[in-house]
Amino acid sequence: MQTHSLCAMPSAPLRCALLVVMLLARVVSAQVSGSIAGYVHDPSGAAVPNTTVTATMVEQKTSRSTKTNDEGFYNFVGLPNGHYQVGFEASGFEQQVQSGLELTVNQNLRVDAALALGAVGSHVTVGASAPLVDTVSPELSGLIDDRRVVDLPLNGRNVIGLAAILPGV
Repeated sequence: MQTHSLCAMPSAPLRCALLVVMLLARVVSAQVSGSIAGYVHDPSGAAVPNTTVTATMVEQKTSRSTKTNDEGFYNFVGLPNGHYQVGFEASGFEQQVQSGLELTVNQNLRVDAALALGAVGSHVTVGASAPLVDTVSPELSGLIDDRRVVDLPLNGRNVIGLAAILPGV
């Protein structure tokens, strides 16, 4: 009786190694990225479809663009952690930019926009911080910055003890 397996073929070690690397890359990328999503509305609360939304990472000056769907929804997935500024542009509306947004590990950041009617040359800048409540996912998460690692005593030098300072642990 023969068994057929991916790892039982002549080039088994190479294929198994490739499979492991691909799985690890997916796990690592899931842990160091986040997403920015939201809705774009006009002053009456109606959705603004086909709005160009641009997410720019401030530190690296890299940007991604997308368009809103018929419900005015947009979504950027797999964004690296950092500080972002999100711009909204639609014909017949003032251009709007929201800055001061910080995306952390595995965070689903919600950034909605209410575009004002105006000339195409008008530009509105909104400086605001993101809400602390994640309305997209039921997961709890937290970050332990380097200052807490230095300041908090670690019993037995076990860094796992730092997890006890996070909510929900």
